[in-house]
Amino acid sequence: MRRAEESQLKSPTHDQIVLLAPLTGPIVPLADVPDPVFSGGMFGDGIGIDPLAGKLVAPCAGIVSHLARTGHAVTITTPQGAEVLLHIGIDTVELNGQGFTARVEAGARVEAGDLLIEFDQDAVARSAHSLVSVIAIANSDAFDVIDRAQGFATAGETPLLTLRGKGDAAVQAAAAGAAAMNEVRRAVQLTQPGGLHARPAARA
Repeated sequence: MRRAEESQLKSPTHDQIVLLAPLTGPIVPLADVPDPVFSGGMFGDGIGIDPLAGKLVAPCAGIVSHLARTGHAVTITTPQGAEVLLHIGIDTVELNGQGFTARVEAGARVEAGDLLIEFDQDAVARSAHSLVSVIAIANSDAFDVIDRAQGFATAGETPLLTLRGKGDAAVQAAAAGAAAMNEVRRAVQLTQPGGLHARPAARA
């Protein structure tokens, strides 16, 4: 068993959300991420990974609620309403998309482990401040991080973060998440009445 999987992650209950690692590499505590905006929690609580492979996968099932035009960041909204921001590297927005290839579209429904973004590690590392990537809970007002892994993470396998909702705020977030999931279901039914697993086109 891998070291990160041997960390003291609690067994999830019905009111908890387990996020798998979206990247493979050493885990970096949020406070050690080399960007004060992230390390200070301005984008929410979370964790970092120093990636060893150029593939970002979905940490959970949900909807692609936002995809950066430059392809360096994506947000997944879970059915429970947690907004999971995945940001590859530091100051990578300045690369204007060079080295990044999105494999999903905004509005797509994804499952844990689905490929979201591919990136050229060498090209990004040469131009970006750092390759350390961040997984942050954008609506941390509604969800607490109650457990987080340490050591080494394997994309799509290692339980990285465990979340638990915060009372009324979590209820409201869950309602928003359910509405987003229902919107995608309606879009699929309208575009593919035969039941094919199509994904809606990107929104403007």
